[in-house]
Amino acid sequence: MKKTILKISAGTVAAGLCVYAVFASMGISGIQAGSALVFLGLTAFVFAGGVGNMIHFDDDAGFLARAVVFFLAWSFVASAAGGAALAGLRNLAPLVGAFSIFCGLAASSPRARAAYLSVALMFFAVQSVYGIAQYFTGIDITRGGFSEPYLRVRGTLGYFNSLGGVLGMMLPVAAGFAVFPSDKKKKLPYAVAAVLMAGALLATFTRGAWIGAAAGVAVVFFLRYGRRAFFIFALLPAMLFLAPVRSRLADIKSRPETERVYMWRKSAAMIKTSPVLGFGAGGFERAAARDAAAGIIQKHFHPHNIFMAAALDGGIPLALALAAFLFVMFRRAAKTFVLARASSSGGASVMPAALAAGVLGSLTDFAAHGMVDNLFSGETLYLLWFLAGCLFFYEK
Repeated sequence: MKKTILKISAGTVAAGLCVYAVFASMGISGIQAGSALVFLGLTAFVFAGGVGNMIHFDDDAGFLARAVVFFLAWSFVASAAGGAALAGLRNLAPLVGAFSIFCGLAASSPRARAAYLSVALMFFAVQSVYGIAQYFTGIDITRGGFSEPYLRVRGTLGYFNSLGGVLGMMLPVAAGFAVFPSDKKKKLPYAVAAVLMAGALLATFTRGAWIGAAAGVAVVFFLRYGRRAFFIFALLPAMLFLAPVRSRLADIKSRPETERVYMWRKSAAMIKTSPVLGFGAGGFERAAARDAAAGIIQKHFHPHNIFMAAALDGGIPLALALAAFLFVMFRRAAKTFVLARASSSGGASVMPAALAAGVLGSLTDFAAHGMVDNLFSGETLYLLWFLAGCLFFYEK
């Protein structure tokens, strides 16, 4: 009976990871469905007593697990203290689902993990083709046919910033697999995917994602080519010859963008008044809604910064927990790259070094873009933990 439960559990986890890999760039509903399946499979593992045999965490992964538990517990306490316990529970579900994906990858075989990442990259390329077509034709099959062409694209996602966010994170990964292998046959599919993602990312006109992705790809190219990489990025100003790019950059002075600065100032002021527990889930949104009703702002109901968002929900301790997540992920990616690069020079596969460089670039994008937007939510939250899982357990 126990063996049967374990087999069903393993199959449920695998099915959930497959669903997530397909929908990582395609839609939040599929992402949530995939993470829910993984969570159910892992829960069955626990009740069947099979977790110890299937999931093995090293020190770094164990630290992340403890930090996640702290993050969840502190978030709930802060929300309960702010009179929003139910909202706090709802806000915790995405992190539970995202960390379930991380744990599900720990329970998977190396071959399966590589397959999940390949599937995700393939569907990112498909989404990119659709996004580029959407820009030039206005096609929008998820919203009734066609809209105006030459507008910001969202693909099959609900918002153009959502598409820009995930493309910006995955582009460095595709770039890593495109530039590190010496075999042209191995490089070509990833190079094509990277070009398609870059084109679709440009068409989202998400400036934060542009900056983050450029920084992330710069990291990948620097790790591969050293100082020669900077000559490549000297060509970036050529983008200014594109009229839509110039127009989007000029929008920085528009009212919605000056409101972003207002939200940063408001966030800092609110954090000062409650630095330990913050305001609980939805506290900042309620304050922003009052400002909107008073005519002070028109939109922007989140603080546009990952650390401010965490501090507003659960005080400075929550922001420090988020910083700890990212620090450990950065350190692990850097350590893995150094070891994998040394091994590849001795004849081992270069793919682990390519993955580590790509994830380093993705983390760079997440941190840079996260300074001007709240990426620790929605599609980008799940993608962060998916890529972390692919990196942390690649040797297992």
